[in-house]
Amino acid sequence: MYLDTTTDQSTNCAGDNLIGGRQVCDGCDPIWWGPVRCIHDTHSRLLYLRSDDNSTTNSNSSRRKSQHARLPAATMPALPTRVAIIGAGFAGLSAAATLEKHSVDYVVYEGAGRVGGRVYSIPYEDGCLQHGAEFINGENNEIYRIANERNLTVEYTRDFDLFSRNVQYGFNGQRLDKQLVKSWLDFVSDIELQFAKEAEQRSEMSVAERFRELYEQWITGDEKLEKDRVIFDRLARFYLTYYEIEWSSPANELALLNFADWDDGGEEKSASVTLEKKGFCDILDDIKLKVPEEKIRLNCVVKKVEYSGNGVTLTLENGEQHHYDFVIITCPLGFLKRNHASFFSPPLDSHKIDAIVNLGFGNMMKVFLEYSKPWWPLDVDAIAPLQSNSPLAESFPVFQPLYWNNKILVAWVSGKGPGLISSLGDEELVDGITQHLREALGDQTIPRPVRIFRHSWITDPLVGGSYSYLTPQSVKTVPDAFARMAEPILINDRPILCFAGEHTHPTMYQTTIGAYESGEREARRVIDYISLERP
Repeated sequence: MYLDTTTDQSTNCAGDNLIGGRQVCDGCDPIWWGPVRCIHDTHSRLLYLRSDDNSTTNSNSSRRKSQHARLPAATMPALPTRVAIIGAGFAGLSAAATLEKHSVDYVVYEGAGRVGGRVYSIPYEDGCLQHGAEFINGENNEIYRIANERNLTVEYTRDFDLFSRNVQYGFNGQRLDKQLVKSWLDFVSDIELQFAKEAEQRSEMSVAERFRELYEQWITGDEKLEKDRVIFDRLARFYLTYYEIEWSSPANELALLNFADWDDGGEEKSASVTLEKKGFCDILDDIKLKVPEEKIRLNCVVKKVEYSGNGVTLTLENGEQHHYDFVIITCPLGFLKRNHASFFSPPLDSHKIDAIVNLGFGNMMKVFLEYSKPWWPLDVDAIAPLQSNSPLAESFPVFQPLYWNNKILVAWVSGKGPGLISSLGDEELVDGITQHLREALGDQTIPRPVRIFRHSWITDPLVGGSYSYLTPQSVKTVPDAFARMAEPILINDRPILCFAGEHTHPTMYQTTIGAYESGEREARRVIDYISLERP
């Protein structure tokens, strides 16, 4: 569900004679539902008559009877069930694939001109640049199975390796002393394990708050460490950016409870599977094969979801309205934060709104810098320019050579950085990055990149950020916030509004795996209810 501003949004979302991909004849009301046959249609296409039109007391009943004739009860087919899925990210595609497998009628509405959601791969030479998801967490899941079958997996990587293994540090033009760096790495090596041990006891404390306590305990009173305090302070800030990038959260908004609740089922939580150069591009291709193209309506922005005991009506940006028995909503949490008040009618209950408001939805992005040739040592895993006078110094804490193409340097942007650089043009951005690298590393010969690639998730109107996390406030006020996000809206015990997406998974939020599993979960919820309705 990601807006491609270069694409006309009406491209695949038009057609007055379409109801979720069904042709209707002229002169028939396309918003009716219920099993009737159009008397104008010699091919006997099934239409749908509104469920609240089951009484002749309706003021419009005579008009409707003149246009449509009900089948005798004895010959009436089983009631068809229509499901809408909002969003064609991994949650939406998973839900669609599950409904497809069980022959349930559905339509997928996708606001962007592509599928994949926060999996956004850009072809580059013989591989793909990943603006969104890049790694796989754990092995006991469908995403890893697909990657393994397609021989896409490369190696397991500890998440902190980017910040600790063969890093080139630069501080105001000076390289850091190796012994100083070793002292620092010895200190931080077990901190994440300590966070995990303390996560439930100190559940409402933020990562930044607890780290500052540990840092002060380590450095205060040690004369040898104190003399390099200025550098260690910068290293401390650099260390916190690890969490801001890994968790897509400002360190002072990331609750320690995340280290207890998040679980990918693997032996080591802080490790991910690195994929080969095509990566998620090939995984997405595999998942798309399970959903017929004609059932996905691209460039179709849903503006309103109106629900009642009679079902759900979706109003599209182009004014179309369509009625469904069930709707599976996979909109990102960032979209819900910005739009829930105007998106749902009636409004969601306070129970769910509290979860939407208090959960975090962070800002993280990548900027790919293309050079004519590498200017950095080919044996480094990361470049950490700790200090410079560039206005972008705080926004660009770490750069990583792309392992499969040595012309690309990946800049990881966290904290306030995505919001700041989203307002900058490419030339201004390149100027700031180049100044930052030259000053921090003390090398004025570092060239400007010849091209950059970026996508701003925070300004994407259909996303509003990167992914979700527990904040100290959500831990304090909204117990089981992710479980609340997964709760359906029930009317007469019917789950007419179902919620999927990474932000609805209790242990694998933030991940494509959590998104995928949640889509399957909600599709099965609908299927299970349908099976109870039908004899």
